[in-house]
Amino acid sequence: MVAAVVEASRHISTTQKQVNLTETTMSTRLDNLLKSKNVVLLFGGVVSMAAAYTIWGNDGQGMFPPVSDPTGDPKTWSREECRLWLEKRNLHPDPKATKEELIERVLANMRIPRK
Repeated sequence: MVAAVVEASRHISTTQKQVNLTETTMSTRLDNLLKSKNVVLLFGGVVSMAAAYTIWGNDGQGMFPPVSDPTGDPKTWSREECRLWLEKRNLHPDPKATKEELIERVLANMRIPRK
């Protein structure tokens, strides 16, 4: 009878040890991923890059406003102002074009302003 009780207590203690071991070692991939320092650093880097893009870039709406269009009569614009106006409208001015050719192209592509 004593031997049966001793055997039963051994069986219970080994079963409890097995349960405790499985509880501590049964970690999922998500658990391991969240414990990783590399993932935390990657997440911090992504957040930092998103903040930097919002502050600095963002298609001219960030920290630095875009250069405004030249105003006035296009015939009085400089060569660089004509090139800027054409580039902003994706008209790809020829780098070798003269000022007169650029002014011609600007005048040909101008629209009547809407009211």
